[in-house]
This record gives sequence, C-alpha cells and structure tokens, in this order.
Amino acid sequence: WFPNRILNPARMPIPPRSLNLRKIHRDRRGRQTRRRSDRFWETAPERLSWKSARSPHFSNTYENIRKRTQRVVDTIPRDRIEWTHHEAKFTLGDLVRHIAATERYMFGENVQGRESRYPGHGRELAEGYDNVMRYFEDMHAEAMDIFAGLTDADLETKCTTPGSVSMSKWKWRRAMVEHETHHRGQIYLMLGMLGVETPPLYGLTSEEVYDRSLHD
Repeated sequence: WFPNRILNPARMPIPPRSLNLRKIHRDRRGRQTRRRSDRFWETAPERLSWKSARSPHFSNTYENIRKRTQRVVDTIPRDRIEWTHHEAKFTLGDLVRHIAATERYMFGENVQGRESRYPGHGRELAEGYDNVMRYFEDMHAEAMDIFAGLTDADLETKCTTPGSVSMSKWKWRRAMVEHETHHRGQIYLMLGMLGVETPPLYGLTSEEVYDRSLHD
C-alpha cells in the first residue's frame, strides 16, 4: 500500500508511538525482512525534522528564507535607511540591525546554553547604509557558524529564553525563523508607505496569481 512517490513528505501522517520499527517480517521465500513503510518511518524524522543538526533541512530552508529577506532589504533606498513612519517606532535601519543582532546575540547565544547578549538595534552598532548592510551579513555568518557546531544531542537539551521560558534548543532555533519573517513583513510595509517597489516573495504578485488562477 505504501506509495512509491511522496509528493509532499511534510504532510505525511506521523506514525503512532506504538509502531514497532524493529518488527521482523518474512518475505515470500521466508527470509527475514522489514516492510518498506517501516524503513521509511525510521529515516523520515531525521530527513524532515528541524530537530536534526546533521540534516540539511534547517540550513537549506533558513538560507532560502534569508535570501528572500535580503532581496527586500536590498531595496531600501540609501537615503531612507533611518526613515520611520513614527518617531517611537523602528526605523528601517533599526529593523535590519534588530534581525541581525537577535540572530547572533539572542538566538545564537541561547542555543549554546548562554544568556542573551542582545545589544539593541541602535545606530551605535552600525551607522550608514553600507555599514548596516555589512552588519546584517556578518551577524548572519557568525550565527550560522554557531548553528553548524550543534549536534542532535545539543538541540534536544533545554535553553532559557530572555522571557525566562525553558525550551528545547531546536524549538527556539525554529522560532528565530518566524521572528525574522515577522520583521521582514514590517520592512515590506514601510517600503510600501514610501512608494518603493519591492520584489514579490515567491516571484509573482497577487495580481499575477489571480490572473493565472481559475475563476467561475
């Protein structure tokens, strides 16, 4: 019954905990063997899960997300790097510095079992368009080096977030991705307020998706 081709492995049902992956079966000739489905479930968690340090799933997925963030960050006009829609809110430069600093000094420190060293998002970290962009790239590179040094055992252990929440390190690392996309949305919105043309997230605008869709 098991499909030869899985179109979307991420949507496959999770096997029950009671499933015995070591159960021995016999083929038509009486030889000991194991079902294809059992072999699949044994390897699927490492291949699909963000929990695995060895799996390329996290690094590949996160790097693709960062490339999409980088594309919109690159559209910030040089003379608007510190523009904000309200004096009490983030500037565009603040948002870029905030994403960079939290990745390196909050998430990057916490997954090592250390307390957050988040330095803020002010201009003292990087001032001027070129310096802000360089800071964004440098902090990402340092954070990825840290993540690359983690083992599966490391990711299963707990860390304490700045909110005093005890959480598995792999879950906290996953939360970093949602944090980045949240602030990326803010950058999109602020650039829209400035009338700056921004890149479609996945290559098509909403109007183009509508034109290519079926309608009654």
